Amino acid sequence: MARERYEVLVVDNASDDGTDEILQALCAELELTYIEEPELGLSAARNRGILDSAGELIYFIDDDAVAPPFLLDVLWADFVRENADAVGGAVHGLWEETPPAWLNSNLWRGLSLLSYGNEARPLVYPEILIGTNVGFRRNVFERYGYFDPDLGRKGDNLMGNEERALEKRILEDGGLVFYNPSAFVFHKVPIARMTHGYMFERIRQASLSVGRMRDSDLTRRRIVEPLWKASLRVVYDSANRRVVPICRGLYRAWITGFETFRVEMVMLQAALRARKELQKANHHD
Repeated sequence: MARERYEVLVVDNASDDGTDEILQALCAELELTYIEEPELGLSAARNRGILDSAGELIYFIDDDAVAPPFLLDVLWADFVRENADAVGGAVHGLWEETPPAWLNSNLWRGLSLLSYGNEARPLVYPEILIGTNVGFRRNVFERYGYFDPDLGRKGDNLMGNEERALEKRILEDGGLVFYNPSAFVFHKVPIARMTHGYMFERIRQASLSVGRMRDSDLTRRRIVEPLWKASLRVVYDSANRRVVPICRGLYRAWITGFETFRVEMVMLQAALRARKELQKANHHD
């Protein structure tokens, strides 16, 4: 897409480490628009970008994602052809090193990676596009509101689901959220995120944010059923708290399944706890 057809806004979200000077210099050199948002939080930063932008189509990408040169052309064509409210695509991993065996594709959403296959199609909730690679029509925010500042990352906090809350409102109102695998980006995955600790905390906080969504349709059945299926992949010895290998050849598969099961258990507990707290707060109100 010709450069004069789009603008690029870079939002400095309450940085205090000299980032502002670096960004201002880069924006001046590359003819980008530099914006400051003093309220900490990803939702606040995105909302500032929306308010300060001029276009009718607004696209979001993470600062550690890499886009192919044809991306905007694909997104533009989908908005026009499908008359969509939101358009986005796959997010592939740009791995710093080969991921460990336990970090299988069932857990990649915790790394902000996404794929719904090779077919371009409308999404049906609970399918959603993620903020690493998604665009909206401006009137979406006028009709359904902006990103919820109580959701999304804030500093070291790994909360999420600000996109889910918005896209859920769009879909429930009969709007169109369109996925195109050709509108892909690559998302950097550093070694520091390929650890048990990071994945537990990432999914735990993402689950808490689902519970905080006031229109959440989270139920035990939707989470317990996948956990039950995951539990079939492992044999667990409650006495010594270890995976019990029945034969040497299956040991690695069991380890992989057990680590997935542990993460999913944390997700279940955090989500149900957050949902209970929200119901208690609503009751007091």
